[in-house]
Amino acid sequence: MLELENVSTAYGHVKVLHNVSLKVEEGEIVTIIGANGSGKTTLLATVSRLIGPNGGRVAFEGRDITRCFPEQVVRLGIGHVPSGRQLFPNMSVLDNLRLGAYARLRRDGRAKAERDLGRIFDVFPVLVERKDQLAGRLSGGEQQMLAIGRALMSKPRLMLLDEPSMGLAPLVIKSIFGALLDLHREGLTILLVEQDARLALSMADRGYVLQNGEIVLSDTGERLLANDEVQEIYFGKKSGSE
Repeated sequence: MLELENVSTAYGHVKVLHNVSLKVEEGEIVTIIGANGSGKTTLLATVSRLIGPNGGRVAFEGRDITRCFPEQVVRLGIGHVPSGRQLFPNMSVLDNLRLGAYARLRRDGRAKAERDLGRIFDVFPVLVERKDQLAGRLSGGEQQMLAIGRALMSKPRLMLLDEPSMGLAPLVIKSIFGALLDLHREGLTILLVEQDARLALSMADRGYVLQNGEIVLSDTGERLLANDEVQEIYFGKKSGSE
């Protein structure tokens, strides 16, 4: 479904990604783990074309999207939930959700987009209660639900999620990740960047470890979770220890 071939991305003269290659097959949950500053957010932004790569190729469902505009990427079926949520704080929950459907209005019409609001409210019922409230007045967990809901309004087939658990309480994280797993079971493909490596790998079909802008390990989520190097770096367990 998604393929990156030798992708390099830089901010000015500072190179962040170095010849990154990875694949996400339809129906998978694939996670990317790595230390802060390893390039995870840049990788997702490169896929969604918020940042243009300096080299390499990005393809989605067999189509080269390396030079596409961000709105074209959304129309093709890629939704992006950025780190920090990036909502419109002085707009209502309902208006934030409606904005998520902007790229598909010409194709589907406003009436169909409005009907899809019901699906978002089924996934995150608290947003019904908050629909007229300003997004900036929501709790952190509610804002994350809204950010995911806004991306879902574009009807994506592939969802990019950047640190969805950041700053949230354990019960809220459990609720949000439960909703994501339900969406995955309904057919949504997910590429996940997540600070909680154990949580991410436990739910992923496959995973990649990004270090200093390069992929240094890749395997199934289960095998990466048991990998000695991953255990030592991310879970503080020495190789060979119980």
